[in-house]
Amino acid sequence: PNASDRRWQAGLLALCAVCALLFAMDVASGTLTASEGLDFRVEASGTPYIGRIEGVAPGSRSEIAGFRNGDLVPFAKLDPQTRYRLLSGVYAHEHLVVTVIRAGTPRAIAYTSGPAVPQTRWDLLLGTAAVPWMLLFAALLAWRRPDSPEARALSAFLSLNQLVGTLGPGDWASRWFWFDLAIATTAYLILCAAVTLIAYYAGLFARPLSRLRQSLGIAACVFAAAGTIGAAWILFGVVLGIVDPFNMHASVRFMLAVSLIFALIALLAAVRASGGAERGRIGWTAVSLTPLLLAQAPFAFAYVVLGTTISGYSVTGQLLNIGSFVAPIGMSYALLNRRLLDLGFAFNRAAVYTAVSIVVVGTFMLVEFVLSEWLGSGRNANLIAGAMLALVLGFSMRSIHTRVDRVLDNVFFRKRHEDERAIRALAQEVSHITEPETILARVCRLLETHADAASASIYIVDGAGNYGEAAENDPAIVSLRTWNARVDLHGIESALNGEFAYPMAARGRLIGVLVIGPKRSGEPYAPDESEAVAQLAHNAGFALDALLLRSSERNELLEAIRQSNEQVLRAIGELVSVKHEP
Repeated sequence: PNASDRRWQAGLLALCAVCALLFAMDVASGTLTASEGLDFRVEASGTPYIGRIEGVAPGSRSEIAGFRNGDLVPFAKLDPQTRYRLLSGVYAHEHLVVTVIRAGTPRAIAYTSGPAVPQTRWDLLLGTAAVPWMLLFAALLAWRRPDSPEARALSAFLSLNQLVGTLGPGDWASRWFWFDLAIATTAYLILCAAVTLIAYYAGLFARPLSRLRQSLGIAACVFAAAGTIGAAWILFGVVLGIVDPFNMHASVRFMLAVSLIFALIALLAAVRASGGAERGRIGWTAVSLTPLLLAQAPFAFAYVVLGTTISGYSVTGQLLNIGSFVAPIGMSYALLNRRLLDLGFAFNRAAVYTAVSIVVVGTFMLVEFVLSEWLGSGRNANLIAGAMLALVLGFSMRSIHTRVDRVLDNVFFRKRHEDERAIRALAQEVSHITEPETILARVCRLLETHADAASASIYIVDGAGNYGEAAENDPAIVSLRTWNARVDLHGIESALNGEFAYPMAARGRLIGVLVIGPKRSGEPYAPDESEAVAQLAHNAGFALDALLLRSSERNELLEAIRQSNEQVLRAIGELVSVKHEP
């Protein structure tokens, strides 16, 4: 990757690391698999700004503190911190002073929250297991494809989507109330960014976008921004006592839910508009994310503003946890079976480092045992043996790593490397072929065999500047001539039909275009494979240019000889005619 790609890679991997750290903190603190420290509920009483205490059990902390079922809580008389804690969750062992009204008489009750109560709901366990799974995919996308805008957008979405459930109201609780309020506001901004990323991701496929698809993406972003602003206003309004906490705020919840629906429709519209391998990539992503987005929409409508407010847990939370678990299952199938992401390198590196570790550790244990037996069993002898062995293995590590890498590469990726070597071999041989027709036939036949391309074609520029059916001002031709780099034909309107077009340039001009179709297996072209095809197209372009130039020069020479002969014959004829004149 170039410098820009490396910056993207580092930034996305850092985001994945932050998400993983926050998730680990959540697991360690028990907030993911435990209920809040309150042992009572505050429900709507039917009167604005007034709540009603429910769920006080005999002998509970709340009963011992003095709460009774049916006590009314005037939120206008509470301080901001107590308001927020009663509606969103409390920090374990936090001290609160709650004013209640019982039989028309106000009472101040001091209450200390208890430790979080562990919960073993099956759906909550599924949702918890899905988080590291999704973060793993986000990290893989950032690591292997930082050059792809699609991979960057999907990686960022998978990472940010996990943060919403970690930082939202009721999910994040610390000793500092105002810090928790800022974190909750950040969660709403992250939700808006996640929806925007899905709309942006959908817009990267099957370009140029139709007016309908543009409208869907814009609508998703507008509704997400409006809902985020409204949710933040409600959050601060409740804390400051200027917004009724028992109002469902349906308009804000509706906007947040609708933004997710618009993003999903934009994603499905992109699947319908795309084709070939591009359709496979976005299709499997849509299949994986549809359950998650469908579950997030009703969850957003029910809970996203002050998440645990009053109502407690319901079926929408279960749907969200199930959708979160289903999403990585679909992505696992797509990545491993359909190979939508090249995981060969990742598997290769893992296998290499595992094998190197086994070789080094095994050698260390075996040789240390032998040296210890030979030198004696004393402590000094063992230290000497260990130091000698560590020194030898340290200097041999590079050699061990190289040999293990070569062996595993041949065992697991032999066919892939053989195909790549065949493409690069023809790239070297093509300059020694003396017939243009042979070059065209061998290049196309080799790509269909060793690159598994459904089709391969070469278009040479004619006298009118056309490349087959593509004119010189065709968007793909202009891009190839300008950037001299591979063009994805799915993202551009062109008369060239295929998956990718590679430039065949020589002497500063585009003399031809190599077009390959999608793989017959439906897999994408790996980066190193595409690089080999680009090298073949480059060298074939130089070879064809030399042959065509040589043929043109030979024809010019023959024409000059013919004209010279005609002039000589004409001169001889003139001399003969002069000689025979009387």
